[in-house]
Amino acid sequence: MSWPEEDRDPASRVEQLRERLIQTMVGELDHPHVVVCHSRASNRITLLGPYGDGLAAVLAAEAERRSASGPRTAGDVVYLVAPIDQREAGE
Repeated sequence: MSWPEEDRDPASRVEQLRERLIQTMVGELDHPHVVVCHSRASNRITLLGPYGDGLAAVLAAEAERRSASGPRTAGDVVYLVAPIDQREAGE
């Protein structure tokens, strides 16, 4: 990636990268997502979904967390929401 002469300031480059990252992430919100469930105790990973968009996946992750919570499982499972890479989905 080349930078215009006036944008060679490191702080300016960081800000531009941050803005591009935010734009990319916001652009992916409308794409299908999955919920990644990682059990720390067993090191098992489970995928839930796909869900139609990021919000639906976040809501599903929260519902799953609430249904699985209890004294034995509190903090045992980590829930992550991830967009499905459209290139991998064949679109």
